[in-house]
Formats: sequence, C-alpha cells, structure tokens
Amino acid sequence: MDTKKIIFIVSITIKKLYTSIIWYIFNYASFYKKMKSLNIVELKIFNFLQWHQGAYYFKGKNNNTDIFIKTDYEFKLLSNESKALELLNSNNYLKYKTANLLFIDSVSSEYLCTSFVKGISLRNYIEENKNNELKIKNIINQMINILKEFQTLKIIHRDIRLENFIISNDTAYVIDFLFTISNIETLGFKELDLNNKNNLNILKTLGIKEYPNKLKWDDAYSLWIIFEDIKALIDVNIEDEINETKTLIGNCTYEI
Repeated sequence: MDTKKIIFIVSITIKKLYTSIIWYIFNYASFYKKMKSLNIVELKIFNFLQWHQGAYYFKGKNNNTDIFIKTDYEFKLLSNESKALELLNSNNYLKYKTANLLFIDSVSSEYLCTSFVKGISLRNYIEENKNNELKIKNIINQMINILKEFQTLKIIHRDIRLENFIISNDTAYVIDFLFTISNIETLGFKELDLNNKNNLNILKTLGIKEYPNKLKWDDAYSLWIIFEDIKALIDVNIEDEINETKTLIGNCTYEI
C-alpha cells in the first residue's frame, strides 16, 4: 500500500473517531435518558471503532433480554432497515436469519432496536473453521438460500460483505439493512438524495467494489466474489456453490 493511501485511511479513521467522541460528549446523556424512558437499561457502547457517519451502536437490556440499538443521524434511512426486517421477520426462512425488529423511533426514525445476535463475524468464523470443510459449506449454503429469498422478495441488500454476516451456533445471520432498496416502489424503501455528490460517493462504497458499475448492485455478484475469496483463502471445495451463485447473478439488480 502506497504512502498516500495509508495517510488517507489514517485521516479518515481519525475523523471518524473525532466525530464519534464529540457526539458522545454532547449527546450521550440525553440519549441515555431516552433509552431509560423506554425501559432499556444496562446501556453499553457496542463496536465503538465501527461508529461512523451518525451510525452509533449500543447493547442494552429490555425486560431482561439483550437488545441491540442502532442510530442513524445522518442518512435518515432507518425506516429502510425497519421495513426490511418487518419483511424478513415474516418470511418462513429469513426470520431465522435476521435479528427481530422490536421497535423504531416513531417520531424521527433516528434509532432502532432489535434482538441482539450473539456471535462472531463471518471472517472470524472462516478462520476458526478453515480445516472444517463441512462447516464452511453449511454456512455458504445458508448464505445462498438467504440470497434466493432476497430475490424472491425483490429486495437488494446492496452492502453484502463479510462484515455483514454474523455466525451464531453455526447459523448465518445477515445484518445492516440501512441501504436496502427495491425496484418495487410499493415496498416503500427510500433512496438517498442523488443530487448530493457526497451521497453518491457513499453509495459507491457499498458492497463489493469489483462490480463493473459502482452504481449498480447485485447481491448475487457480491456473494460470488465473497465465495471466490473464501476459496482463495482456505483449502475448501466449494465449486458447486460458486457455480450455483453465478447462475443467480442478474436475477435481481438495482441501478442508478
């Protein structure tokens, strides 16, 4: 990696940390009080280093049950996450592959609460089970089935990547539906303001960057690239799964 790129990454990281710390200093107290009024207790910061652009994560308890709280102060798209989870929670397969939606801020949609999925990232799971082909193939087939259900529902996640899969008890969970979209307008998913150049730059970072058109999304393509990367990383025979995923490319896409 060249020096300029390293400096750029470091500067972006410092900016994210600074913004997160400033928000915490000036806004956490009022946020804490709001959560307490909703009977959410034992509020704790979650994944602080992943905080970015108004998205802050917390873990808490509600009626002695662990819950996850996510904010969105910048993009105002948590209604997308809510709509996606409502849709997926009512699907006979996907309801076991996503967190359960508990409630969303009904006034400004600035925070959303779901069940807490306790597990490890897909990346860590692969590393821990790199010598267990059966387990790897099981997770990969679950991911393919998740993709198939997305296509049946005509939704595009748009940010399919290793970090957006959590593995819990050998079960794959998909997370982060903030930028979920659909070509079916009646589903009610919102897009960012495309007249804003910064928004376009944000959208270009979603999903797998190798896609020829950075403003076109195909979850099947992203999944195919992930599987190819897994195959290159560890010694596992997933050719059948890779070929099956390739047949799904182009079935459900979204383009600006």
